[in-house]
Amino acid sequence: MMPAYLEHTVTKQIKEAKVNDWNFMVLFLGPIAPLVRGDWKWTILFCLYPIGLLLQLIGVNKYNFWYIKDLLKKGYKIKSLPPTMTPEQLSKKVGFDVSDYFVRS
Repeated sequence: MMPAYLEHTVTKQIKEAKVNDWNFMVLFLGPIAPLVRGDWKWTILFCLYPIGLLLQLIGVNKYNFWYIKDLLKKGYKIKSLPPTMTPEQLSKKVGFDVSDYFVRS
């Protein structure tokens, strides 16, 4: 599946985020997945035992959307979505309406 691209409103830094349901990197590597993305919050939470183990099991299915949600809260805007995903589908996955979080041309 193609990734979504998010752009920070101030720094113009662009981050790539997968929008598929399963994150096999979390399944096999645990806290290394968020560490590679520079996502310190989830790295620390995944390292806590036994809470971290439970979060990893849930995170296999949810981590990609937790990551997008955190980026949107940090000031990123959605630059593009893959053609197979609509804004409504992404809104349902992250748990809130993302229509205000798109880069305006």
